Amino acid sequence: RLAGVFERHTSRRTVFARRSASSHGQARAEELVLRRVVRARGRSICVAWRGIPAQVLQTARAEWKIQAAADDAEVDTPLALALDEAEDPSRIGQAWWVLGPDKVFRQRFPGLSVTAAAVSQTVLAPCVESVVDWVSKGGSLRELEAAADATHSGSQDALVLQVCRGALASIDAGSPCPEGSGGAGLKRHLPSGDGEVACSKAAKGADAATPSRASKADDSSHMVADAATPS
Repeated sequence: RLAGVFERHTSRRTVFARRSASSHGQARAEELVLRRVVRARGRSICVAWRGIPAQVLQTARAEWKIQAAADDAEVDTPLALALDEAEDPSRIGQAWWVLGPDKVFRQRFPGLSVTAAAVSQTVLAPCVESVVDWVSKGGSLRELEAAADATHSGSQDALVLQVCRGALASIDAGSPCPEGSGGAGLKRHLPSGDGEVACSKAAKGADAATPSRASKADDSSHMVADAATPS
């Protein structure tokens, strides 16, 4: 639910938005934002979030949140938050607190991570096209799932997540997926989290135009949130 690529807001440096189209009868993914809120006393409302020790909250001067786009930035309860003063989300060093079904925050391990996007959208496009083409020609999504192993020690590479999210969005937008290929069931077989790592591995197996490490460069306008555990 939390994983995805968040794009920087055009006019606000510390706000990033995740949006997802819908198709094939799938429900539209919740529109989320990743934002920084100052907790300095006298300048904002400092909420005592349930589950987080009072001492930790009292010493925090800022917090990064992942929350519904329509929620109030200060008082509405986020889905996850990190009490960190970093100006850039890719530099967050504190562990993320994730909201549980009982509305109490807990730290999960390995939990969440936020990194700068590995490549620009221009460089990414050929990789995404290769994955979509592979699926349209009969690629098995069950094989993709099987390929989602522990290559990255249980966490996803930023490039991998970018490619997979791009492929999901492209298929949502109407790219052809023949009957029996499993393409139409992509969201069912790869709903979120670790399953999505398989997309880029399948692309490599289909001679995808995967950028080399030398051609990769951090894209600070896009942040990749990786949910290493189900949320």
